[in-house]
Amino acid sequence: MFDLHVGLLQGESLSPILYSLFVNDIESELINSNCQSYQLQLLHLFILMYADDTVLFTEDATDLQNMLDCLQNYANKWSLSVNIDKTKIVVFRKSKRLQANEYWTFQGRAIDIVDNFCYLGLVFNYNGRFTLALNTLASQGRKSYYLLNSRMKKYMLNVETKLSLFDTYVSCVLNYCCEVWGSHPAPKIESVHLLFLKSLLNVKKTVNSSMVYFETGRFTLHIQRKIMVMKYWLKLLRTDNCILKSCYNALFELIIKKPNYKLNWLYDVKNDLGRCGFNNIWIAQNVDNEKHFLELYSQRLHDIFIQELRCAFDVSPKCEIYKHLVDNFEIQFYLKKPLNSKTKQILSKYRMQAHSLQIEAGRYNAVPRGDRLCTVCDKNDVEDEMHFVLLCPAYSELRKKFIKTYYHKHPSVYKLIMLFSSKNVKSLNLLGKYLIQATEKRKIIINQQ
Repeated sequence: MFDLHVGLLQGESLSPILYSLFVNDIESELINSNCQSYQLQLLHLFILMYADDTVLFTEDATDLQNMLDCLQNYANKWSLSVNIDKTKIVVFRKSKRLQANEYWTFQGRAIDIVDNFCYLGLVFNYNGRFTLALNTLASQGRKSYYLLNSRMKKYMLNVETKLSLFDTYVSCVLNYCCEVWGSHPAPKIESVHLLFLKSLLNVKKTVNSSMVYFETGRFTLHIQRKIMVMKYWLKLLRTDNCILKSCYNALFELIIKKPNYKLNWLYDVKNDLGRCGFNNIWIAQNVDNEKHFLELYSQRLHDIFIQELRCAFDVSPKCEIYKHLVDNFEIQFYLKKPLNSKTKQILSKYRMQAHSLQIEAGRYNAVPRGDRLCTVCDKNDVEDEMHFVLLCPAYSELRKKFIKTYYHKHPSVYKLIMLFSSKNVKSLNLLGKYLIQATEKRKIIINQQ
């Protein structure tokens, strides 16, 4: 028994307008040939057409051949040609194996049976899952990112502009058709987003992602997709008498019959509404003020995400200092100010523990925290940010030159936090110079040892 058979049939040389004029009556031909339709609520479907693409589908293997024979007669009648090389069949099923007698022909030629096919830009897999589609979108988005990154290097762009360009040219690729699959977290797609953000900050890939989101004031693409899915849900609610509405009603009936059935697009919508405190909206299946509802829904998604980030700070030892550096969730102050790129990059590295101090390097060498000692001085202190910036005697001259006496005369973690979270551009610029020169001096000393 088949769940669905799909064949994509493309005209060779006809424009979409002429094609639609020729094939407008193909539905009648299929009905007259007694082709079995797929029943969806009150609708009976067996064909979908978009531009020069045609989809035939049925639940019966024999009937699929009947449809193809009907199409062949129709094409001969009107002197149309079908590109058999581009015509494919996908048998949607739970298992991968097909029966020996499951094959179909058109004009005497066997049609290829494939496990997946790209239709209108989205890959459909035989198992009905979107895993392959999401991997494909992630690959395409990564290519778009690399192309954008190569172009951005030619210009002196600020952080806000780079983020805007990513949203314009890459996010649209990564989130393509997300109204259909957007409830999926899609970690491979989000990895492209994180790759861009970490490259923007010039920090290594192993940096805690929670800090990266907070540093740049960015929400995950998953949240963007959830908002787009919710907009699409609202559109379906106010739609009447169409195929999409029939699909929606079928999914809704399935949820009513099987409340715990999770392999369902509408179930994810219901779950998201409940998570954000909008169960009343789901029960009513109606929204009086869509604009106000979307604002509230978006704000709650954002609030939940920010709360989750702060919880991640509390459990991660790498965020012990960082969680005190940030207050508002936004692009951090130093990233928006006219500091040179090297200064911004070095500040990012030390704010987010993306440096090479022993406190971080020892983590990957399984060195106990208390044994990650500074190797450029004899104080036997753990070489952390506090020691490197305010305490280590190896950098005392640089410290006097670039850092105000207030910070290193009676040093404390509180003063270190004040220094890195400063809203004074001059102080940040001097701190950046200290970090750059002290880092270089540290390398020289280590190489000489």
